[in-house]
Amino acid sequence: VVLADETSACLFATPYSGISGVLEGVGLFTSIAIQDDKPVITYYDSIRKHLRGAQGEFTTGSSADAGFTTGPVACVEGDDVGLHSSLGVSNDGASVGIAYQARGVETLWAMSGTSLFDPEATHAQVDDGFRTSSLHLVGMGADVSFDDTGAFYIAYGDQTANDLVLAFQTADGWSYTTLLSNGAFGSFPAIDISGRTAWVATYKRERDSSDDDISSLLVHVADLDALTAD
Repeated sequence: VVLADETSACLFATPYSGISGVLEGVGLFTSIAIQDDKPVITYYDSIRKHLRGAQGEFTTGSSADAGFTTGPVACVEGDDVGLHSSLGVSNDGASVGIAYQARGVETLWAMSGTSLFDPEATHAQVDDGFRTSSLHLVGMGADVSFDDTGAFYIAYGDQTANDLVLAFQTADGWSYTTLLSNGAFGSFPAIDISGRTAWVATYKRERDSSDDDISSLLVHVADLDALTAD
């Protein structure tokens, strides 16, 4: 905003809300990528409780006047689908991979297809949250990245155990491994892949003996060949 004395300042347009939970509306947990020189977006609709997509009807170098085609990407009647969604496009642009939470933020799922609205796309459960001792809530902060073979990987949080987890495709479907545990890891993860190495960043929540915040950003490096060979 511009103040009376013509100086500028950054202010909240509305008072900060302390309401907990997911906000109401369309456009939460957005993720964007470029496929075939067109922008593609996934986002959560908290009113309809499903994952939606938007595909540009224009190329990145042209006018955006043509707008977007929008529609559902993942929806299940009676289920809450699409929180913590993340979209990735393979290096050759031939396929998309989408990670999202389902079943009331309890499980992590993945969609694989040639485009956002591919009628032949597959939706598979990646992590059901079942652990040896209990049922965990999984899939928080999911982030997707493709390797050079066209396979995609998902970094996400196990919000019950506060672990950083990495999921990967196998011949039988999906598997996962815990990258970081024994601490408050897994929040706001991000993944990028170079060659056969995955770089995974995560926030670590931590306080010292005086209860002062000493949180930090960590980067974990994973050998994908060793990971998928286990």
